[in-house]
Amino acid sequence: MEKASIHTYVRNMMALPFLPAADIEPAFQLLAIRANSEQLSRFVHYMEEQWINHAIFDIDSLSVNGVTVRTNNDTEGWHQSLNRKAGGQELTFYRLVPALRAEAENVQYELRYFREGQSTRRVRPVSRRIEKSIRDL
Repeated sequence: MEKASIHTYVRNMMALPFLPAADIEPAFQLLAIRANSEQLSRFVHYMEEQWINHAIFDIDSLSVNGVTVRTNNDTEGWHQSLNRKAGGQELTFYRLVPALRAEAENVQYELRYFREGQSTRRVRPVSRRIEKSIRDL
């Protein structure tokens, strides 16, 4: 395979979690058949061992099809926000406790908004377009 087609092949493998859980393994098998070099065969073996046939996590947990939040960006953003509020590098136990308490009080409001179908999460327009294109597939 050429460099461009290898890039497309790897991107197709990376896109497997966007499929419904029932379609992941058949799509993986179709891609596995196309592995025509030793390096790609090793990559396919890795994908199969670590993701497709994992001993602990099943295919259902691999699929993010229909899931709105698919990354840990929200968690990282929350950690960054908490660090800023609590003092960051200068964080002491006595600064952390009030910050965590305020955060816990905020969770009640977030949960209420969530249950009402509202989101306090900011979503960029480009992310909305990507999300829509995935849903429309």
